[in-house]
Amino acid sequence: GFASILELNLSDKKLTSLPPEVAFLVHLQVLRLGNNQIKELPSSIENLTQLRTFNLGNNQIKKLPSSIKNLTQLRILNIGNNQIEEIPSEVGNLTQLQTLSVGYNKLKKIPSEVGNLTQLQLLIILHNQ
Repeated sequence: GFASILELNLSDKKLTSLPPEVAFLVHLQVLRLGNNQIKELPSSIENLTQLRTFNLGNNQIKKLPSSIKNLTQLRILNIGNNQIEEIPSEVGNLTQLQTLSVGYNKLKKIPSEVGNLTQLQLLIILHNQ
């Protein structure tokens, strides 16, 4: 059934929130939600423990839930072009992360826990505060 879906592309769908059913797709490895009007993420994203690529670029997200710490398989996290004011320190748990894109937000600082991301190859932070 649907539970075995590995990749889901919901980009450009005018979504204002994450459909709750997505949290049940526990085998999901790629989730693309770019170019929507999503304002916040539910804490239920913590169920998506197999995610490798998470694209949230070009939305209206103000903050990331601390439950993002459970997405320990993430390699690519794109949260560029949102309204994010701070990155939770829990991002330091995402030790497999290779690309972190946080450009074009309202960040004033990057948490020191980003230093835990020893696999990080690309950090995009341009156009913040």
